[in-house]
Amino acid sequence: MRAALCAAFVATLFAPSAFAQQTGASQASSSTASAASSGFVFAPGLPRDLPGSGPVEITLDEALRMAREQSIALRSARLDVETVQAQIEEARAGTRPNIALSSSYTRNFVSSNPFAGSSAGGLFATLGFLDWVAYNERARTDNNPATNPISLVAYQDSVSAGYQQAGISVSSSDNPFSVPNQFQTFLAVTQPLYSRTAGIALKAVSRLESVQNDALQRASEQLDEQVRQQFYAALLAEAQADVVRQSLARTRESVAEISRRVDAGVLPRFQRLSAEVQEGNLATQLVQAENYAALAKENLKITLGLPADRSLVLQADFDATTALAGVDGLAVEPLVTEALERRADVRQARTAVDIQDIQRQLTASAQYPNLSAFLNLGMIGNVPDDRTVTEAAPGGQPFTYQQRDRGFFSGDFWQPSVSGGLRLNWQLYDGNRTSAQVQQRRIAVEQARLNVARAEQGVRLQVQQALLTVQGAQQRVLTQQQNVTRAEENYRIAQTRLEEGVTSALELRDASSQLDAARLSYTQAIHDLLVARAALATAVGAPLQSP
Repeated sequence: MRAALCAAFVATLFAPSAFAQQTGASQASSSTASAASSGFVFAPGLPRDLPGSGPVEITLDEALRMAREQSIALRSARLDVETVQAQIEEARAGTRPNIALSSSYTRNFVSSNPFAGSSAGGLFATLGFLDWVAYNERARTDNNPATNPISLVAYQDSVSAGYQQAGISVSSSDNPFSVPNQFQTFLAVTQPLYSRTAGIALKAVSRLESVQNDALQRASEQLDEQVRQQFYAALLAEAQADVVRQSLARTRESVAEISRRVDAGVLPRFQRLSAEVQEGNLATQLVQAENYAALAKENLKITLGLPADRSLVLQADFDATTALAGVDGLAVEPLVTEALERRADVRQARTAVDIQDIQRQLTASAQYPNLSAFLNLGMIGNVPDDRTVTEAAPGGQPFTYQQRDRGFFSGDFWQPSVSGGLRLNWQLYDGNRTSAQVQQRRIAVEQARLNVARAEQGVRLQVQQALLTVQGAQQRVLTQQQNVTRAEENYRIAQTRLEEGVTSALELRDASSQLDAARLSYTQAIHDLLVARAALATAVGAPLQSP
Protein backbone atom coordinates (compact mmCIF):
# COMPACT_ATOMS: atom_id res chain seq x y z
CA MET A 1 0.00 0.00 0.00
CA ARG A 2 2.72 2.48 0.98
CA ALA A 3 4.68 1.78 -2.20
CA ALA A 4 1.59 2.39 -4.35
CA LEU A 5 0.87 5.66 -2.56
CA CYS A 6 4.44 6.88 -2.98
CA ALA A 7 4.30 6.15 -6.71
CA ALA A 8 1.02 8.05 -7.02
CA PHE A 9 2.43 11.04 -5.13
CA VAL A 10 5.54 11.23 -7.29
CA ALA A 11 3.50 11.02 -10.50
CA THR A 12 1.25 13.82 -9.27
CA LEU A 13 3.85 16.19 -7.93
CA PHE A 14 6.21 15.99 -10.89
CA ALA A 15 3.55 16.18 -13.63
CA PRO A 16 3.91 19.12 -16.08
CA SER A 17 2.31 22.22 -14.58
CA ALA A 18 -0.27 24.01 -16.67
CA PHE A 19 0.30 27.39 -15.04
CA ALA A 20 3.83 27.50 -16.50
CA GLN A 21 2.49 27.66 -20.04
CA GLN A 22 2.07 31.05 -21.68
CA THR A 23 -1.13 31.62 -23.63
CA GLY A 24 -1.36 34.23 -26.40
CA ALA A 25 -3.61 35.15 -29.28
CA SER A 26 -3.34 32.71 -32.19
CA GLN A 27 -3.41 33.56 -35.87
CA ALA A 28 -5.85 31.88 -38.21
CA SER A 29 -3.19 29.77 -39.83
CA SER A 30 -2.05 28.24 -36.52
CA SER A 31 -5.65 27.68 -35.39
CA THR A 32 -6.26 25.19 -38.20
CA ALA A 33 -3.57 22.76 -37.04
CA SER A 34 -4.02 19.04 -37.46
CA ALA A 35 -6.55 17.45 -35.09
CA ALA A 36 -4.14 14.61 -34.44
CA SER A 37 -1.77 16.97 -32.66
CA SER A 38 -4.62 18.15 -30.40
CA GLY A 39 -5.19 14.72 -28.92
CA PHE A 40 -8.58 13.90 -30.43
CA VAL A 41 -9.82 10.69 -32.04
CA PHE A 42 -13.06 9.37 -33.42
CA ALA A 43 -15.16 7.52 -30.89
CA PRO A 44 -17.87 5.07 -31.99
CA GLY A 45 -21.44 5.98 -31.14
CA LEU A 46 -20.75 9.72 -30.91
CA PRO A 47 -21.65 12.42 -33.48
CA ARG A 48 -20.41 10.21 -36.35
CA ASP A 49 -23.82 8.49 -36.21
CA LEU A 50 -25.93 11.64 -36.54
CA PRO A 51 -29.28 10.90 -38.17
CA GLY A 52 -30.18 12.35 -41.55
CA SER A 53 -27.98 13.36 -44.45
CA GLY A 54 -28.23 17.16 -44.57
CA PRO A 55 -25.91 19.83 -43.18
CA VAL A 56 -25.05 19.69 -39.50
CA GLU A 57 -25.81 22.97 -37.76
CA ILE A 58 -23.76 23.45 -34.60
CA THR A 59 -23.27 26.18 -32.02
CA LEU A 60 -20.10 26.86 -30.04
CA ASP A 61 -21.56 25.27 -26.91
CA GLU A 62 -22.43 22.11 -28.84
CA ALA A 63 -18.93 22.03 -30.29
CA LEU A 64 -17.45 22.27 -26.81
CA ARG A 65 -19.63 19.41 -25.57
CA MET A 66 -18.71 17.17 -28.50
CA ALA A 67 -15.01 17.89 -28.08
CA ARG A 68 -15.13 16.94 -24.41
CA GLU A 69 -16.61 13.59 -25.40
CA GLN A 70 -13.90 13.04 -28.03
CA SER A 71 -10.81 14.15 -26.12
CA ILE A 72 -8.26 11.46 -25.27
CA ALA A 73 -6.76 13.73 -22.60
CA LEU A 74 -10.09 14.15 -20.82
CA ARG A 75 -10.91 10.45 -21.00
CA SER A 76 -7.49 9.67 -19.56
CA ALA A 77 -8.04 12.24 -16.77
CA ARG A 78 -11.42 10.67 -15.96
CA LEU A 79 -9.76 7.26 -15.71
CA ASP A 80 -7.20 8.78 -13.33
CA VAL A 81 -10.06 9.93 -11.10
CA GLU A 82 -11.58 6.44 -11.17
CA THR A 83 -8.17 4.97 -10.31
CA VAL A 84 -7.89 7.20 -7.23
CA GLN A 85 -11.40 6.25 -6.16
CA ALA A 86 -10.32 2.61 -6.32
CA GLN A 87 -7.21 3.49 -4.30
CA ILE A 88 -9.44 5.08 -1.64
CA GLU A 89 -11.34 1.82 -1.36
CA GLU A 90 -8.01 -0.01 -1.13
CA ALA A 91 -6.90 2.28 1.71
CA ARG A 92 -10.14 1.66 3.57
CA ALA A 93 -9.40 -2.05 3.42
CA GLY A 94 -6.59 -1.44 5.91
CA THR A 95 -9.17 -0.75 8.64
CA ARG A 96 -11.51 -3.64 7.84
CA PRO A 97 -11.36 -7.32 8.85
CA ASN A 98 -9.25 -9.65 6.76
CA ILE A 99 -10.74 -13.11 6.26
CA ALA A 100 -8.69 -15.87 4.62
CA LEU A 101 -9.57 -19.49 3.93
CA SER A 102 -6.90 -22.12 3.35
CA SER A 103 -7.30 -25.81 2.71
CA SER A 104 -4.89 -28.62 1.88
CA TYR A 105 -4.79 -32.38 1.29
CA THR A 106 -1.68 -34.52 1.80
CA ARG A 107 -1.24 -38.13 0.74
CA ASN A 108 1.48 -39.88 2.75
CA PHE A 109 2.94 -42.67 0.64
CA VAL A 110 5.80 -43.53 3.01
CA SER A 111 6.10 -42.10 6.54
CA SER A 112 9.10 -42.47 8.79
CA ASN A 113 8.78 -43.67 12.35
CA PRO A 114 9.43 -40.61 14.53
CA PHE A 115 10.81 -42.87 17.34
CA ALA A 116 13.06 -45.03 15.17
CA GLY A 117 16.52 -45.48 16.68
CA SER A 118 15.46 -44.35 20.14
CA SER A 119 14.64 -46.32 23.26
CA ALA A 120 11.03 -45.28 22.81
CA GLY A 121 10.82 -47.56 19.77
CA GLY A 122 10.18 -50.56 22.01
CA LEU A 123 7.17 -48.90 23.55
CA PHE A 124 4.88 -50.15 20.79
CA ALA A 125 5.87 -53.75 21.42
CA THR A 126 4.64 -53.46 25.03
CA LEU A 127 1.20 -52.09 24.17
CA GLY A 128 -0.17 -55.66 24.27
CA PHE A 129 1.36 -56.08 27.71
CA LEU A 130 -0.73 -53.17 28.94
CA ASP A 131 -3.91 -54.82 27.63
CA TRP A 132 -2.96 -58.05 29.51
CA VAL A 133 -2.43 -56.10 32.75
CA ALA A 134 -5.80 -54.40 32.32
CA TYR A 135 -7.53 -57.78 31.70
CA ASN A 136 -6.03 -59.33 34.79
CA GLU A 137 -6.98 -56.32 36.91
CA ARG A 138 -10.59 -56.61 35.80
CA ALA A 139 -10.55 -60.38 36.43
CA ARG A 140 -9.17 -59.87 39.93
CA THR A 141 -11.69 -57.22 40.92
CA ASP A 142 -14.94 -58.38 39.25
CA ASN A 143 -15.92 -60.70 42.17
CA ASN A 144 -16.50 -63.52 39.70
CA PRO A 145 -14.77 -66.77 40.78
CA ALA A 146 -14.96 -68.03 37.17
CA THR A 147 -12.54 -65.38 35.95
CA ASN A 148 -8.98 -65.50 37.12
CA PRO A 149 -5.80 -63.75 36.10
CA ILE A 150 -3.85 -65.54 33.35
CA SER A 151 -0.32 -65.36 32.03
CA LEU A 152 0.76 -63.05 29.23
CA VAL A 153 1.28 -65.96 26.84
CA ALA A 154 -2.17 -67.33 27.60
CA TYR A 155 -3.66 -63.88 27.14
CA GLN A 156 -1.99 -63.47 23.74
CA ASP A 157 -3.10 -66.94 22.65
CA SER A 158 -6.69 -66.22 23.70
CA VAL A 159 -6.71 -62.93 21.77
CA SER A 160 -5.36 -64.63 18.65
CA ALA A 161 -7.95 -67.40 18.96
CA GLY A 162 -10.71 -64.82 19.36
CA TYR A 163 -9.56 -62.99 16.25
CA GLN A 164 -9.37 -66.25 14.30
CA GLN A 165 -12.84 -67.32 15.45
CA ALA A 166 -14.26 -63.93 14.34
CA GLY A 167 -12.40 -64.14 11.03
CA ILE A 168 -10.45 -60.97 11.76
CA SER A 169 -7.03 -60.47 10.24
CA VAL A 170 -4.92 -57.83 12.02
CA SER A 171 -2.21 -56.07 10.05
CA SER A 172 0.75 -54.61 11.86
CA SER A 173 2.78 -51.54 11.01
CA ASP A 174 6.20 -50.35 12.03
CA ASN A 175 4.80 -46.83 12.38
CA PRO A 176 1.43 -46.65 14.14
CA PHE A 177 1.47 -42.86 13.82
CA SER A 178 1.33 -42.92 10.03
CA VAL A 179 -1.99 -41.83 8.45
CA PRO A 180 -2.22 -42.00 4.64
CA ASN A 181 -4.69 -39.12 4.16
CA GLN A 182 -4.38 -35.77 5.90
CA PHE A 183 -6.84 -32.88 5.45
CA GLN A 184 -6.48 -29.38 6.88
CA THR A 185 -8.89 -26.45 6.51
CA PHE A 186 -8.42 -23.15 8.36
CA LEU A 187 -10.40 -19.91 8.43
CA ALA A 188 -8.26 -16.99 9.67
CA VAL A 189 -9.88 -13.68 10.69
CA THR A 190 -7.71 -10.63 11.45
CA GLN A 191 -9.07 -7.27 12.60
CA PRO A 192 -6.72 -4.25 12.89
CA LEU A 193 -7.30 -2.50 16.21
CA TYR A 194 -4.74 0.29 15.90
CA SER A 195 -2.76 1.28 12.79
CA ARG A 196 -1.59 4.85 12.36
CA THR A 197 -0.43 4.05 8.82
CA ALA A 198 -3.89 2.95 7.63
CA GLY A 199 -5.58 6.16 8.81
CA ILE A 200 -2.95 8.41 7.21
CA ALA A 201 -3.04 6.44 3.96
CA LEU A 202 -6.81 6.93 3.73
CA LYS A 203 -6.39 10.68 4.19
CA ALA A 204 -3.63 10.74 1.59
CA VAL A 205 -5.59 9.11 -1.21
CA SER A 206 -8.59 11.33 -0.42
CA ARG A 207 -6.41 14.37 -1.08
CA LEU A 208 -5.07 12.70 -4.19
CA GLU A 209 -8.63 12.43 -5.50
CA SER A 210 -8.93 16.22 -5.17
CA VAL A 211 -5.74 16.61 -7.20
CA GLN A 212 -7.03 14.40 -10.00
CA ASN A 213 -10.38 16.21 -10.09
CA ASP A 214 -8.53 19.52 -10.41
CA ALA A 215 -6.40 18.06 -13.20
CA LEU A 216 -9.57 16.97 -15.01
CA GLN A 217 -11.08 20.45 -14.65
CA ARG A 218 -7.92 22.18 -15.90
CA ALA A 219 -7.64 19.86 -18.88
CA SER A 220 -11.28 20.62 -19.71
CA GLU A 221 -10.62 24.39 -19.56
CA GLN A 222 -7.61 24.13 -21.85
CA LEU A 223 -9.55 21.92 -24.24
CA ASP A 224 -12.32 24.53 -24.37
CA GLU A 225 -9.77 27.15 -25.39
CA GLN A 226 -8.46 24.95 -28.21
CA VAL A 227 -11.96 24.25 -29.52
CA ARG A 228 -12.84 27.94 -29.37
CA GLN A 229 -9.74 28.77 -31.39
CA GLN A 230 -10.67 26.26 -34.07
CA PHE A 231 -14.29 27.40 -34.09
CA TYR A 232 -13.27 31.07 -34.39
CA ALA A 233 -10.73 30.17 -37.09
CA ALA A 234 -13.52 28.60 -39.15
CA LEU A 235 -15.70 31.69 -38.62
CA LEU A 236 -12.79 33.94 -39.66
CA ALA A 237 -12.17 31.92 -42.83
CA GLU A 238 -15.86 32.17 -43.72
CA ALA A 239 -15.89 35.93 -43.05
CA GLN A 240 -12.77 36.49 -45.15
CA ALA A 241 -14.24 34.47 -48.00
CA ASP A 242 -17.38 36.61 -47.76
CA VAL A 243 -15.28 39.81 -47.97
CA VAL A 244 -13.58 38.54 -51.15
CA ARG A 245 -16.98 37.49 -52.51
CA GLN A 246 -18.39 40.99 -51.99
CA SER A 247 -15.28 42.53 -53.55
CA LEU A 248 -15.65 40.30 -56.60
CA ALA A 249 -19.30 41.28 -56.93
CA ARG A 250 -18.39 45.01 -56.80
CA THR A 251 -15.59 44.51 -59.31
CA ARG A 252 -17.91 42.74 -61.73
CA GLU A 253 -20.33 45.65 -61.49
CA SER A 254 -17.43 48.01 -62.21
CA VAL A 255 -16.29 45.90 -65.16
CA ALA A 256 -19.80 46.07 -66.60
CA GLU A 257 -19.97 49.86 -66.14
CA ILE A 258 -16.47 50.40 -67.56
CA SER A 259 -17.22 48.12 -70.53
CA ARG A 260 -20.34 50.17 -71.27
CA ARG A 261 -18.31 53.39 -71.24
CA VAL A 262 -15.49 51.89 -73.30
CA ASP A 263 -18.04 50.78 -75.90
CA ALA A 264 -19.45 54.31 -75.86
CA GLY A 265 -15.94 55.70 -76.46
CA VAL A 266 -15.90 57.60 -73.16
CA LEU A 267 -13.09 55.56 -71.57
CA PRO A 268 -9.98 54.03 -73.09
CA ARG A 269 -9.84 50.24 -73.59
CA PHE A 270 -6.92 49.69 -71.18
CA GLN A 271 -9.18 50.63 -68.24
CA ARG A 272 -11.51 47.76 -69.06
CA LEU A 273 -8.56 45.39 -69.40
CA SER A 274 -7.23 46.55 -66.03
CA ALA A 275 -10.62 46.00 -64.40
CA GLU A 276 -10.91 42.55 -65.95
CA VAL A 277 -7.45 41.62 -64.62
CA GLN A 278 -8.57 42.70 -61.16
CA GLU A 279 -11.72 40.60 -61.55
CA GLY A 280 -9.65 37.53 -62.45
CA ASN A 281 -7.34 38.03 -59.47
CA LEU A 282 -10.31 38.35 -57.12
CA ALA A 283 -11.90 35.21 -58.56
CA THR A 284 -8.69 33.31 -57.78
CA GLN A 285 -8.56 34.81 -54.29
CA LEU A 286 -12.17 33.75 -53.72
CA VAL A 287 -11.35 30.14 -54.63
CA GLN A 288 -8.46 30.19 -52.19
CA ALA A 289 -10.55 31.82 -49.46
CA GLU A 290 -13.34 29.28 -49.89
CA ASN A 291 -10.79 26.46 -49.75
CA TYR A 292 -9.37 27.85 -46.51
CA ALA A 293 -12.89 28.05 -45.07
CA ALA A 294 -13.62 24.47 -46.12
CA LEU A 295 -10.35 23.22 -44.63
CA ALA A 296 -11.05 25.05 -41.35
CA LYS A 297 -14.46 23.37 -41.14
CA GLU A 298 -13.01 19.97 -42.00
CA ASN A 299 -10.47 20.38 -39.23
CA LEU A 300 -13.26 21.27 -36.80
CA LYS A 301 -15.30 18.27 -37.99
CA ILE A 302 -12.38 15.96 -37.27
CA THR A 303 -11.99 17.47 -33.82
CA LEU A 304 -15.67 16.99 -33.06
CA GLY A 305 -15.90 13.53 -34.60
CA LEU A 306 -18.51 14.56 -37.16
CA PRO A 307 -19.02 12.43 -40.28
CA ALA A 308 -16.74 13.39 -43.17
CA ASP A 309 -19.61 13.32 -45.66
CA ARG A 310 -21.74 15.85 -43.77
CA SER A 311 -21.37 19.58 -44.36
CA LEU A 312 -20.98 21.84 -41.35
CA VAL A 313 -22.92 25.05 -40.69
CA LEU A 314 -21.64 27.21 -37.84
CA GLN A 315 -24.35 28.89 -35.82
CA ALA A 316 -22.61 31.93 -34.30
CA ASP A 317 -22.45 35.71 -34.63
CA PHE A 318 -19.14 37.05 -35.90
CA ASP A 319 -19.34 40.77 -35.30
CA ALA A 320 -17.97 43.49 -33.04
CA THR A 321 -21.01 43.57 -30.75
CA THR A 322 -20.59 39.92 -29.86
CA ALA A 323 -16.83 40.10 -29.49
CA LEU A 324 -16.89 43.24 -27.33
CA ALA A 325 -19.59 42.00 -24.94
CA GLY A 326 -18.33 41.93 -21.37
CA VAL A 327 -14.86 43.25 -22.17
CA ASP A 328 -15.17 46.77 -20.76
CA GLY A 329 -14.35 47.27 -17.11
CA LEU A 330 -11.96 44.33 -16.76
CA ALA A 331 -9.16 44.99 -14.26
CA VAL A 332 -6.05 43.02 -13.40
CA GLU A 333 -6.39 42.67 -9.64
CA PRO A 334 -9.98 41.36 -9.53
CA LEU A 335 -9.12 38.90 -12.30
CA VAL A 336 -5.96 37.75 -10.53
CA THR A 337 -7.91 37.28 -7.28
CA GLU A 338 -10.54 35.25 -9.11
CA ALA A 339 -7.87 33.20 -10.89
CA LEU A 340 -6.12 32.35 -7.61
CA GLU A 341 -9.45 31.14 -6.23
CA ARG A 342 -10.70 29.27 -9.29
CA ARG A 343 -7.63 27.93 -11.11
CA ALA A 344 -7.50 24.16 -10.76
CA ASP A 345 -3.72 24.05 -11.22
CA VAL A 346 -3.24 26.50 -8.34
CA ARG A 347 -5.40 24.26 -6.16
CA GLN A 348 -3.24 21.35 -7.29
CA ALA A 349 -0.11 23.17 -6.13
CA ARG A 350 -1.71 23.93 -2.77
CA THR A 351 -2.95 20.38 -2.39
CA ALA A 352 0.57 19.16 -3.15
CA VAL A 353 1.68 20.82 0.10
CA ASP A 354 -0.94 18.82 2.03
CA ILE A 355 0.03 15.63 0.22
CA GLN A 356 3.71 16.08 1.03
CA ASP A 357 2.84 16.73 4.67
CA ILE A 358 0.65 13.62 4.73
CA GLN A 359 3.50 11.69 3.16
CA ARG A 360 5.73 12.94 6.00
CA GLN A 361 3.18 11.69 8.52
CA LEU A 362 2.94 8.38 6.67
CA THR A 363 6.71 7.97 6.85
CA ALA A 364 6.76 8.87 10.54
CA SER A 365 3.98 6.34 11.26
CA ALA A 366 6.56 3.56 10.90
CA GLN A 367 7.70 4.51 14.42
CA TYR A 368 4.31 3.60 15.91
CA PRO A 369 3.03 0.10 16.81
CA ASN A 370 0.36 -1.86 14.98
CA LEU A 371 -2.12 -3.86 17.04
CA SER A 372 -4.54 -6.43 15.64
CA ALA A 373 -6.76 -9.24 16.88
CA PHE A 374 -6.89 -12.64 15.22
CA LEU A 375 -9.11 -15.73 15.31
CA ASN A 376 -8.22 -19.03 13.64
CA LEU A 377 -10.88 -21.68 13.08
CA GLY A 378 -9.72 -25.00 11.69
CA MET A 379 -10.72 -28.58 11.01
CA ILE A 380 -8.01 -31.24 10.77
CA GLY A 381 -8.71 -34.69 9.38
CA ASN A 382 -6.43 -37.77 9.54
CA VAL A 383 -8.28 -40.42 7.55
CA PRO A 384 -6.78 -43.93 7.06
CA ASP A 385 -7.43 -46.01 3.99
CA ASP A 386 -8.67 -48.90 6.16
CA ARG A 387 -11.30 -47.43 8.44
CA THR A 388 -12.44 -50.69 10.12
CA VAL A 389 -12.02 -51.00 13.90
CA THR A 390 -11.80 -54.23 15.98
CA GLU A 391 -13.72 -54.17 19.24
CA ALA A 392 -15.17 -56.50 21.85
CA ALA A 393 -18.34 -58.22 20.75
CA PRO A 394 -21.57 -57.42 22.61
CA GLY A 395 -22.48 -59.65 25.54
CA GLY A 396 -19.38 -59.16 27.65
CA GLN A 397 -17.76 -62.56 26.79
CA PRO A 398 -13.97 -62.22 26.94
CA PHE A 399 -11.92 -62.77 23.82
CA THR A 400 -14.89 -62.37 21.47
CA TYR A 401 -14.44 -59.70 18.84
CA GLN A 402 -16.17 -57.98 15.94
CA GLN A 403 -15.24 -55.37 13.33
CA ARG A 404 -17.06 -52.11 12.59
CA ASP A 405 -16.58 -49.82 9.56
CA ARG A 406 -16.19 -46.15 10.47
CA GLY A 407 -17.36 -43.55 7.91
CA PHE A 408 -15.08 -41.10 6.14
CA PHE A 409 -16.34 -38.23 8.30
CA SER A 410 -16.25 -40.18 11.55
CA GLY A 411 -15.45 -38.09 14.60
CA ASP A 412 -12.49 -40.43 15.25
CA PHE A 413 -10.73 -38.87 12.26
CA TRP A 414 -11.80 -35.21 12.34
CA GLN A 415 -10.93 -32.74 15.07
CA PRO A 416 -11.65 -28.99 15.32
CA SER A 417 -9.00 -26.38 16.06
CA VAL A 418 -9.79 -22.93 17.50
CA SER A 419 -7.29 -20.27 18.55
CA GLY A 420 -7.28 -16.51 18.94
CA GLY A 421 -5.37 -13.65 20.43
CA LEU A 422 -3.70 -10.29 19.91
CA ARG A 423 -0.71 -9.46 17.71
CA LEU A 424 1.57 -6.45 18.26
CA ASN A 425 4.19 -5.28 15.74
CA TRP A 426 6.50 -2.44 16.72
CA GLN A 427 9.77 -1.45 15.08
CA LEU A 428 11.76 -0.18 18.05
CA TYR A 429 14.96 0.84 16.26
CA ASP A 430 15.89 0.88 12.57
CA GLY A 431 19.24 2.64 12.63
CA ASN A 432 17.59 6.13 12.36
CA ARG A 433 16.43 5.33 8.82
CA THR A 434 12.88 6.54 9.53
CA SER A 435 14.12 9.79 11.08
CA ALA A 436 16.19 10.55 7.98
CA GLN A 437 13.22 9.82 5.73
CA VAL A 438 10.98 12.11 7.80
CA GLN A 439 13.54 14.91 7.41
CA GLN A 440 13.48 14.43 3.64
CA ARG A 441 9.69 14.72 3.69
CA ARG A 442 9.91 17.97 5.65
CA ILE A 443 12.15 19.39 2.94
CA ALA A 444 9.65 18.21 0.30
CA VAL A 445 6.89 20.10 2.14
CA GLU A 446 8.92 23.34 1.96
CA GLN A 447 9.61 22.78 -1.73
CA ALA A 448 5.88 22.30 -2.32
CA ARG A 449 5.21 25.63 -0.60
CA LEU A 450 7.72 27.31 -2.90
CA ASN A 451 5.92 25.75 -5.86
CA VAL A 452 2.68 27.36 -4.65
CA ALA A 453 4.35 30.78 -4.60
CA ARG A 454 5.80 30.16 -8.07
CA ALA A 455 2.38 29.08 -9.34
CA GLU A 456 0.66 32.19 -7.99
CA GLN A 457 3.30 34.41 -9.61
CA GLY A 458 2.82 32.56 -12.90
CA VAL A 459 -0.95 33.02 -12.71
CA ARG A 460 -0.59 36.76 -12.13
CA LEU A 461 1.74 37.11 -15.11
CA GLN A 462 -0.50 35.01 -17.34
CA VAL A 463 -3.62 36.99 -16.41
CA GLN A 464 -1.83 40.31 -17.00
CA GLN A 465 -0.59 39.21 -20.42
CA ALA A 466 -3.99 37.81 -21.41
CA LEU A 467 -5.77 40.98 -20.30
CA LEU A 468 -3.33 43.20 -22.23
CA THR A 469 -3.93 41.03 -25.31
CA VAL A 470 -7.70 41.40 -24.88
CA GLN A 471 -7.45 45.16 -24.45
CA GLY A 472 -5.19 45.48 -27.47
CA ALA A 473 -7.56 43.38 -29.59
CA GLN A 474 -10.48 45.45 -28.30
CA GLN A 475 -8.84 48.69 -29.50
CA ARG A 476 -8.13 47.13 -32.89
CA VAL A 477 -11.77 46.07 -33.25
CA LEU A 478 -13.01 49.59 -32.43
CA THR A 479 -10.48 51.19 -34.76
CA GLN A 480 -11.16 48.82 -37.63
CA GLN A 481 -14.91 49.20 -37.12
CA GLN A 482 -14.55 52.94 -37.71
CA ASN A 483 -12.15 52.31 -40.58
CA VAL A 484 -14.66 50.05 -42.32
CA THR A 485 -17.28 52.81 -42.04
CA ARG A 486 -14.87 55.30 -43.61
CA ALA A 487 -13.86 52.87 -46.35
CA GLU A 488 -17.51 52.18 -47.22
CA GLU A 489 -18.22 55.91 -47.40
CA ASN A 490 -15.09 56.44 -49.49
CA TYR A 491 -16.16 53.73 -51.94
CA ARG A 492 -19.66 55.20 -52.19
CA ILE A 493 -18.24 58.63 -53.01
CA ALA A 494 -15.82 57.18 -55.60
CA GLN A 495 -18.66 55.25 -57.23
CA THR A 496 -20.80 58.43 -57.42
CA ARG A 497 -17.91 60.43 -58.87
CA LEU A 498 -17.35 57.74 -61.51
CA GLU A 499 -21.01 57.79 -62.47
CA GLU A 500 -20.82 61.59 -62.77
CA GLY A 501 -17.71 61.30 -64.90
CA VAL A 502 -15.52 63.40 -62.63
CA THR A 503 -13.09 60.57 -61.74
CA SER A 504 -11.53 57.47 -63.27
CA ALA A 505 -12.08 53.77 -62.73
CA LEU A 506 -8.63 53.59 -61.16
CA GLU A 507 -9.85 55.69 -58.24
CA LEU A 508 -12.87 53.39 -57.83
CA ARG A 509 -10.65 50.29 -57.83
CA ASP A 510 -8.37 51.91 -55.28
CA ALA A 511 -11.37 52.69 -53.04
CA SER A 512 -12.60 49.12 -53.46
CA SER A 513 -9.19 47.74 -52.49
CA GLN A 514 -9.16 49.97 -49.40
CA LEU A 515 -12.62 48.71 -48.46
CA ASP A 516 -11.47 45.09 -48.86
CA ALA A 517 -8.39 45.69 -46.71
CA ALA A 518 -10.47 47.41 -44.02
CA ARG A 519 -13.01 44.59 -43.89
CA LEU A 520 -10.32 41.90 -43.81
CA SER A 521 -8.52 43.69 -40.99
CA TYR A 522 -11.85 44.09 -39.20
CA THR A 523 -12.65 40.36 -39.37
CA GLN A 524 -9.13 39.51 -38.27
CA ALA A 525 -9.46 41.89 -35.31
CA ILE A 526 -12.76 40.26 -34.28
CA HIS A 527 -11.15 36.83 -34.50
CA ASP A 528 -8.14 37.93 -32.45
CA LEU A 529 -10.41 39.41 -29.78
CA LEU A 530 -12.45 36.22 -29.53
CA VAL A 531 -9.28 34.14 -29.25
CA ALA A 532 -7.86 36.56 -26.66
CA ARG A 533 -11.08 36.25 -24.66
CA ALA A 534 -10.74 32.47 -24.69
CA ALA A 535 -7.12 32.75 -23.50
CA LEU A 536 -8.14 35.13 -20.72
CA ALA A 537 -10.93 32.78 -19.64
CA THR A 538 -8.37 29.96 -19.43
CA ALA A 539 -5.98 32.18 -17.48
CA VAL A 540 -8.71 33.13 -14.99
CA GLY A 541 -10.18 29.64 -14.80
CA ALA A 542 -13.70 30.89 -15.53
CA PRO A 543 -15.34 32.00 -18.80
CA LEU A 544 -16.15 35.64 -19.44
CA GLN A 545 -19.57 36.56 -20.73
CA SER A 546 -19.88 34.01 -23.52
CA PRO A 547 -19.89 35.63 -27.00
